[in-house]
Amino acid sequence: MRNILEYNSYDIISSLESVLSNIFPYVKLITNKIYASTLISKSGNPIVRIDSKNPVKALLLEVKEDGVVIKSIVNSTSDKNLIQEIIEVFEILPNNYKIWIDQDVSSGFWDKIIQKYPKFNWIKL
Repeated sequence: MRNILEYNSYDIISSLESVLSNIFPYVKLITNKIYASTLISKSGNPIVRIDSKNPVKALLLEVKEDGVVIKSIVNSTSDKNLIQEIIEVFEILPNNYKIWIDQDVSSGFWDKIIQKYPKFNWIKL
């Protein structure tokens, strides 16, 4: 059973990585976390930090057996379409997958997204 779960997680991670590479030029998988960004550090890792000195769009996802955890979304650019692009990424997830929102400090942003897209299994941590 464990091998089936690992295989399914691998398929999900691989699919997410592929779709995210259409949005972000830099995508890197480290264990079960996917780092995606429009900027890359000197060490070659996607920058997924709110305090970046340059405008950045970034996403950090952690893939679990039955869902994904949104660890971070950063958009310090003028692009207003990032959340819509990320929602489209979530379309590839199985229907029973959960989407956890880690550390919501958005002052209502996620509440609006949850109301706008009720078909996903949102969970705020």
